[in-house]
Amino acid sequence: MISSKKTKDKAKRGKVADPSVQKRRPKKPAKRFEFTAEAVHRLRPKRKQYDCWDTTKNTASGFGVRVAPSGAKSWQIVLRVFNPETKRWIPTRIALGRVGEMSLAGARKRASERRQQAEAGADIRKRAQRTAAEAMAIAAHAAQEAAKINSFGAVSDAYLADCEKRTRPATLRNYGQHLARFEALKDKPLSQTTESDFYTVIDRLEAEGKNTAARRVHETLRRLFKWAIDEKRFSGQIPVRRKRPGVKEASRTRFLSDREIGIVWRACGELDPIPQALMRLLILLGQRSAETVGMQWSEVVLDGDASAWTIPPARAKTGNKIPTPHILPLPRAAVDILSGVPRIHRNPYVFWGRTEGKPVHADQGNTVKTLRRHCDSIVKTEGIKGVFAETWSAHDLRRTLATGMARLSIDQHLADLVIHHHVGNLSTVARVYQQYNFEREARAALEKWAKHVIDLGSAT
Repeated sequence: MISSKKTKDKAKRGKVADPSVQKRRPKKPAKRFEFTAEAVHRLRPKRKQYDCWDTTKNTASGFGVRVAPSGAKSWQIVLRVFNPETKRWIPTRIALGRVGEMSLAGARKRASERRQQAEAGADIRKRAQRTAAEAMAIAAHAAQEAAKINSFGAVSDAYLADCEKRTRPATLRNYGQHLARFEALKDKPLSQTTESDFYTVIDRLEAEGKNTAARRVHETLRRLFKWAIDEKRFSGQIPVRRKRPGVKEASRTRFLSDREIGIVWRACGELDPIPQALMRLLILLGQRSAETVGMQWSEVVLDGDASAWTIPPARAKTGNKIPTPHILPLPRAAVDILSGVPRIHRNPYVFWGRTEGKPVHADQGNTVKTLRRHCDSIVKTEGIKGVFAETWSAHDLRRTLATGMARLSIDQHLADLVIHHHVGNLSTVARVYQQYNFEREARAALEKWAKHVIDLGSAT
């Protein structure tokens, strides 16, 4: 309300706006200019959608572009369309396509076609509606196909296929087993998976006391999602928490005592020839079981003091960290064992299995279980006390070799070289400049260890 008479007079003359009178702002005229691809690209979104019209010569009148607040731009044409029901010409806006998906020249051509159809009396509104419905159906089908491609099952298969190129077979098999626990999510799009989808399985494993399995499944899931992000098949937050489930795993410290080594060496004599040779080589050489199982005759040289086994980086667990082959000198006891292994025609593997051209199964669980039974039989028959209070595995034989070499006063860095670990007492500079392979010293260390093991086997 304007209080003074002077102010009211000014309001009447239009000098002061009267708040009691609400005037409607005039609508700004639409932009008109000659369209070019660059000029259309420079159009920026505003708070409300707006239209621009093309003034280029020889272009269908009513041709323009609509800019949405989201920044989306679409070609359009406004023309009069004959409605056969009302027998009238009705001004109609027809969408032609999205800017970016359709070029300026293509949009102008389609605009001319639509105007010619409208002038001929065709009701292009229904055609436009039908075209829009078809486009929606195509988009829906494309979304379904994209969902199939990016479903949990499809992404898991693609991830495992990619891992096959750079992952050891045993690790790849474990990844597959971990992901197979989520069979119910096979057809669900990865982007729609939630935390509860995965922790239903992880929490169940923890409740069953399988903490190690829960941690392994958790790690595999995080690897899968990180790979999917790198491959542009998933975006957003990974629905698997960073914190690992369960308690932290304690490193194994089990190794065989001298008395236990002697019993195991003797018990190997009760096995079949191939498992016997395999287990005794694991004791003498201390290599990983998967690498030893995959030993091929082409990697082995049996030539007296020059006897050696060359493990290529592709088969070694540390191949990505130590890209050079691991050349392991063979002590005389190992040479005698390998010389007694029969060679099978067309099978390149030293420890051949029942399947032609394949080695024995990489999982030596059954062989170790059989060997433990033979050890228990020896202990029971001979009344030996204070041994095998704790169970042991094939991998513990590596720790046994490293520990046994230390007891024999063999330098630690030689034990690290033998079991193919990084040499911990060398500086970064020394690893670059020190290129001596210590083959002579490693051979002497393995000979000393082999003599010690055989003496233990004879003494028990």
